[in-house]
Amino acid sequence: MNPYVIGAFINECRIRWRSIEGFSDAVDYIKSVEPGVVVTKDIISAPTNVCDEVAKLLQRPGRLLTLLNVGDWLLLIRGLYDFNGELIDPEPNLDMPNLVLNIKVPSRSLGLVIRVVLKFLDIGSSVFSSDDGRTYVIVHDRDSIARFIKTIKPHLDPEQNIVLKNKWAKHYAPYGNPIILLHNANR
Repeated sequence: MNPYVIGAFINECRIRWRSIEGFSDAVDYIKSVEPGVVVTKDIISAPTNVCDEVAKLLQRPGRLLTLLNVGDWLLLIRGLYDFNGELIDPEPNLDMPNLVLNIKVPSRSLGLVIRVVLKFLDIGSSVFSSDDGRTYVIVHDRDSIARFIKTIKPHLDPEQNIVLKNKWAKHYAPYGNPIILLHNANR
């Protein structure tokens, strides 16, 4: 099975459509490598065999360290980030960079496995459980975010927020372009 597909559907077998640049390309790509993927209205659904395979892998996430090579890990993390990750600025009013990259994962044990892989790629990260019970792999160090983006190569929509765009251009631009989702400060 394609590691990108595993990463995309590792949290759930039904994903809501995301209004970010590059997401439709990610959906087109996943449909090309996994023909059973179905898109209806704003839901992307995985075929049963993909859900079953992901469920088996999640029973013992540590086994993924021996099953996947570095190229496979890059694809898995790319799928995970494209469908479950975001780069946010939690304090958009500050001039200095304060970007945080987070990726939702289904369990702390899988988060720790991904953290090991990211460490192997020289990307510092941590695993964080939020108040609502969700678990995230968090990357907040500037060099680690830049290295992640350079390695995984996501996209940027520069028109979403001029302040965030300017921060990115000033502090991170030589490293690549991220997907950026904006969060309301009151959320």
